[in-house]
Amino acid sequence: MVIGIDNGNANTKTLHTVFNSGLIESSTAIPMAEDCIQFDGTYYYLSSKRAFFQKDKTQDVQCFILTLFGIAKELAYSDISADKEYYNVELAVGLPPLHYSSLKKKFGDYFLSYGPMIDFKYNGKDVKINLNDVKVYPQAYSAIANNPELKSLYSRIYVIDIGGYTTDVVGFRDNRLDAASLENGIITMCNSIKLKVATAFDEEVEESDITDVISGKNVFLSSQVVEYIKKEAEKYTHNIINQLREFGVNAKTTQAVFVGGGSVLLEEYIQRNSLIKKPVFIRQINCNALGYTQLSMAYYKQKGKNPSK
Repeated sequence: MVIGIDNGNANTKTLHTVFNSGLIESSTAIPMAEDCIQFDGTYYYLSSKRAFFQKDKTQDVQCFILTLFGIAKELAYSDISADKEYYNVELAVGLPPLHYSSLKKKFGDYFLSYGPMIDFKYNGKDVKINLNDVKVYPQAYSAIANNPELKSLYSRIYVIDIGGYTTDVVGFRDNRLDAASLENGIITMCNSIKLKVATAFDEEVEESDITDVISGKNVFLSSQVVEYIKKEAEKYTHNIINQLREFGVNAKTTQAVFVGGGSVLLEEYIQRNSLIKKPVFIRQINCNALGYTQLSMAYYKQKGKNPSK
């Protein structure tokens, strides 16, 4: 079974689930806690507190454990029990385009180093998987794998994926690929706004307050703070687009396709930005995970292989 997982800095996404990329590690079980994986003698619980940003996610076990959560949740979603025998898994993951060439092999080997036979418990239930293969793809490029008509409609197109800590860009120009990554995403924006609000109003706001304001949800904040957050978010969006222009991304003369949760969050500001002409939005926040899955399925089909249960 091919399982695509988008190991985002803010959230981990699969075809059917999205959860925060944060873990609590414990040597003993935590009573009443939910969403637990027990692996190699350690208990890991999903946490609302996000981990620190890592460009290279192979430095510790965290990314692997979050991936196990993704695999377990996909198996559970498909109502598959793996407690009696090893279940075959072909993993499909991705990296930012700028780091793809340098980290592709290392990232794939990272997952394979724990296998191929991997035993763990998910919420007290035994799970056994046989990790047959790992495929690594570039983010943003993979996000439009299930929308091939976009590439056929335009000779020049940029796919812009605004994520947690990075904004990834892949350009298709006359069948030639360009790629760039900016360390400038939603988490960075929220951290900047939190500091500015504290300075301007002597008030502390949470990241969720900021994203709720941008999303148009009701918040327990003064109208002055709400308007300030909106203006700062619009400025930040404009700054991202200006940075993209420095990389040669001219969204007035080339079709811009925005993907990912960050793009959806900032859609209102992107839509009315004067530097962009008729942006297209793919609003599935799991579009990278879907793309990884489809690219792997196509690969195995071309090789005459049939990933099976």
